[in-house]
Amino acid sequence: MKIPATVVMLSLLVLGVGCQSRTGQQSASAPSSRPAAAGPAASANLGGEIGKPIPDFQLTDVNGNTISKSDYDGKILVVDFWASLCTGCTEKLVKYQPLWEKYRSRGVEFLVVSSDNSPETVKGWLKTKHPELTMPFVMKSDVTNNVFWGGRSDYVVPVAKVIDRRGVLRYEFGPDSKVSDVEQAIITLLDEDNNE
Repeated sequence: MKIPATVVMLSLLVLGVGCQSRTGQQSASAPSSRPAAAGPAASANLGGEIGKPIPDFQLTDVNGNTISKSDYDGKILVVDFWASLCTGCTEKLVKYQPLWEKYRSRGVEFLVVSSDNSPETVKGWLKTKHPELTMPFVMKSDVTNNVFWGGRSDYVVPVAKVIDRRGVLRYEFGPDSKVSDVEQAIITLLDEDNNE
């Protein structure tokens, strides 16, 4: 029996520390996950835009609903980049749901960006594997690449980016990070609100 090359490639990607975005290559030199506060030292981060506002965007979620940057005005936004065949991605994603539920009443939102091939793939995965996940899911696109990656499409997943209430990208966490790192970033931003 001959195994298609795409099955072999996908299997190899899933075994790596991070999973490759569908149009990119896994980078051996990608920095390990670390929170990055805004400032001069942030230039070595995966997205390279720490400390800068994210531009306006309009996306359609996998259920056909429109999502805009204005929906998150005045809120802390965690954007998670993942793929359903990436084990590390799905393990984190499942842990983000209770985190979202815990902090949503304090103005924290999550947006999940899939590198899968189609909305149907994502909806099928949600229905059969994790129907409890109710965060908004969108598909990777030129818009998400431009807004969150400065036009890049060759990033390694999972990655979480945390945007503050003013719409400024403040933190970025790569494949080696923990969900607790993201939670600590949320707490830090909530504490900043309390100190203003």
